[in-house]
Amino acid sequence: MSTILPVAQRGEAILTLAAAEVAKSELNSEWLNQLAVAMHDTMTERNGVGIVAPQVYVSKRVIIVA
Repeated sequence: MSTILPVAQRGEAILTLAAAEVAKSELNSEWLNQLAVAMHDTMTERNGVGIVAPQVYVSKRVIIVA
């Protein structure tokens, strides 16, 4: 089952914020793994080649590039 997240559009405030680093305690966490899968599903659904967490309303420094 894939999870498609809403995607922020140009001009939305979330895209102007400085995203927070991913904490060491978050590495390999279920939350971060689920976010990565959902970001990948969203990117694939929209025929993208990359996506960053702020585009899906999560102000963290996470990026996926295909």
